Amino acid sequence: MKSIYRRRLLKLAAFLAGPVARAEKRSKHRKLDMCRYASHQTIGLTKKDCGTSACALGWATQVFPGHWDATNPIYPMLKRGSISPEADAMRFFGIDRDAVNRVFGTLERTVQEEASVLRKVATGEKP
Repeated sequence: MKSIYRRRLLKLAAFLAGPVARAEKRSKHRKLDMCRYASHQTIGLTKKDCGTSACALGWATQVFPGHWDATNPIYPMLKRGSISPEADAMRFFGIDRDAVNRVFGTLERTVQEEASVLRKVATGEKP
């Protein structure tokens, strides 16, 4: 994996494990629900509602605002050349379809568990 992709995955993992986890503790409401897209819940970190804060890919819009667009009410998308959330994640994070499904698929995880999966994929471990 190229270092740029590794850094991106690790940066998203750090954001989930840090600010998202702290906001979740403060509010006592889940800030990550990998079983749903488009939760429209208030994220508690910025004034802006992410629109897809239910999923880790939705949080990428906060971590990489120059690359990801959160204006679509259903799913996050790359600002340039968007195809689909899955294809965009493959391209932006440099991972294959299987890894996209493991990392951003609809699986029940906590914020810390999702951050751990992102770290493992970034370092080449099996999540």
